[in-house]
Amino acid sequence: MEEWTNRLLKITKIFDIWIPVQQGWMYLQPIFGSPDIQQQMPQEGQQFSRVNRIFVKIMQYTLAHDLILDATEKPNLIEDLQECLALLAVIKQKVNDYLEKKRAAFPRYCCCYILRLGQHGMLNILWEPLHLLENVKWA
Repeated sequence: MEEWTNRLLKITKIFDIWIPVQQGWMYLQPIFGSPDIQQQMPQEGQQFSRVNRIFVKIMQYTLAHDLILDATEKPNLIEDLQECLALLAVIKQKVNDYLEKKRAAFPRYCCCYILRLGQHGMLNILWEPLHLLENVKWA
């Protein structure tokens, strides 16, 4: 009974880390999938590449070991997820800082609609200007 309790606690701990890692990866993967962004933010691009390598390996292992008890026995799983979570927090902060600099560079009188955009919309406009019409909500 105690063995099962320990296993379930370990699985809970893993998923408490895994879920925010997966959410962060899903948010940043399309951003850092662009070579243009890799050039604009090279250090963060390298950090995200590390996260991507680790996370893809975890997902490949999970695909090969589709039972939860097997998938959560991957060696160094918790340590890998913790490293990814820490790197993702740093990367997200750097992306937010970059966006704040870009927002400050836009004149208010020209971009009153852009200032209402969320982070994702702003990223689309900065790195793919053709998406401007898709992201601006016209009054």
